[in-house]
Amino acid sequence: MNFLRTIVSTNYILPRSAFLAGLFAICSLPVFAQSANTVTIRFGDGDGITGEVIEVTDDEIQLQTTVGSVTLPLSGTTCTGAACPGAARQNIEDLPVVVLSARDGSSQLLGYLLDIVDDQYILATEAGELRLNVSDVNCAGEACLDDQPVFEFGGPVVLASGAITIEGTLTGLDEDAYFLEVDALGALRVSRDFVCNGDGCPPS
Repeated sequence: MNFLRTIVSTNYILPRSAFLAGLFAICSLPVFAQSANTVTIRFGDGDGITGEVIEVTDDEIQLQTTVGSVTLPLSGTTCTGAACPGAARQNIEDLPVVVLSARDGSSQLLGYLLDIVDDQYILATEAGELRLNVSDVNCAGEACLDDQPVFEFGGPVVLASGAITIEGTLTGLDEDAYFLEVDALGALRVSRDFVCNGDGCPPS
């Protein structure tokens, strides 16, 4: 079975009303590419299969998955994704909404929480299901785990690369760069090739 197990990032949080209209822009962190034709079929026991829709009949759906083409019955299943047939499409608007943030603060994702299984948040999206490790994200929302630790970053750091060191206050980062406030120099953008040392560094 193919499930996403990486953090998905976006430059902004979509409002709830816009979430179903289309999935947000995916960027920054690695993610399994999913198309608008991708769905996830879940069975009564909670297991599921993700793939691209090939064909839908009254009783069955055919998906192209990473292990080849599979045909699944629609009876007794729910379907998550924009390409789901109406009869099996899961109504996700009544599910709790959570906001998951990358531990380094670089990205956020709003989604509908289906379940928490095997230390993973399972989100329903227009591109099927996404699974994100509890240990990789901060969670905001009433359905989040009560005892989940909150990870923070930012503060004094020293960035080093060879003989070059830059000391300042880390204020942000993206996939390629650290963003610092440095005395007498102001705001700087420094390559992520530099090694970060100090209490303000993002979690490794």
